[in-house]
Amino acid sequence: MKNQDKRRETKTRASPMPLKGRNSRGAIKSGQPRTLDAKAQKTERIEIRTTPSMKALLQRAAGVSHRNVTDFLLEAGINAAEETLIDRRLFRLDDARWRAFLDSLDAPVTVKPRLAELLAKKSVLE
Repeated sequence: MKNQDKRRETKTRASPMPLKGRNSRGAIKSGQPRTLDAKAQKTERIEIRTTPSMKALLQRAAGVSHRNVTDFLLEAGINAAEETLIDRRLFRLDDARWRAFLDSLDAPVTVKPRLAELLAKKSVLE
């Protein structure tokens, strides 16, 4: 039984961040707090250098959003960080789907002539 539990552990990795403000699939609900706890005391500082025009743009966007620049940048940064990390945080499959996933990874590569033909053509963007 220990080995089975150990295997299951490797298949699921829980997010180090709370799931508060997420739907049942783990996706972030819009307008909900992300990994930030509004009641937690903020003790860390982040400083950035910018051009006057970038600063003006950020101030304008924050004002339109009815927030100060700090809150605006913090939320935008947290959103970007979560989007970057979302696929690396949580991976859950039941035993049958885990086996199917592993089988698909182990399966030999199949030749796809139509895909090869498409990739051989010059792109409209080139």
